[in-house]
Amino acid sequence: MMNSNIFTERYMTQERAYLEIFGRMGTLIAEMKNLSLTGAFLEIIQGDYIPQKGDIIRVTIPLETLGRTHSVNAEVVWGKSLGLGICFLNRQETMTKMLSRNRSQ
Repeated sequence: MMNSNIFTERYMTQERAYLEIFGRMGTLIAEMKNLSLTGAFLEIIQGDYIPQKGDIIRVTIPLETLGRTHSVNAEVVWGKSLGLGICFLNRQETMTKMLSRNRSQ
């Protein structure tokens, strides 16, 4: 996981994002408020669950102006009310975190 203590420039955005929480059914709808190289801030718009710190999620963002969709895995690193901060994960980090969660349960 990238060190979240390293300052990276944040870019303001208002992109729609669809969140899937690994181990849970359903999709949440959120708005990405800002984006950096290492993570993002999201605000939940619709759904029946608020992701918690430590949840591993898949974020899908339709980029309509480019005619593409981008998906990335991430870990929730903090949450407050309907807002949450996420740190992006590569495939290896995602697998490692999911396996370690399964072992501890």
